[in-house]
Amino acid sequence: MSGAALSGRWAASWLRPIPDARARVAASFRRWEGAIGSGLLGMQARGELGRADPDELALATLAALQGGLLLTQGHHSTKPLPSALDAMLALIAHEAAA
Repeated sequence: MSGAALSGRWAASWLRPIPDARARVAASFRRWEGAIGSGLLGMQARGELGRADPDELALATLAALQGGLLLTQGHHSTKPLPSALDAMLALIAHEAAA
C-alpha cells in the first residue's frame, strides 16, 4: 500500500469515532476553498487571472496546502509546505500572465 493510501486511511480511521467529524471537516474545507475561490474570483473580475477557472485553482490551492501540511509532518521539516504553496502561486501567476 502506498504512503498516500496509508495517510488517507489514517485520516479516515481518526475521524470515524467522532460523531459528525467527516461532515465538520468537509464543511471546514469548503469554507477554506470558498475563501480562496472568492479571492481568485476578485482577481478574475479585475482582469488579473485570465481564463483560469477560479474554482479549480481554489481546490488545487487547498489540496497543495493540505498536502504540504501532511508532508511537513511526515518529513519532520517545514520545507514541503512552502514548496507546495510556491508551486501553486507560480501557477496562479502564470495564469494571470496568460
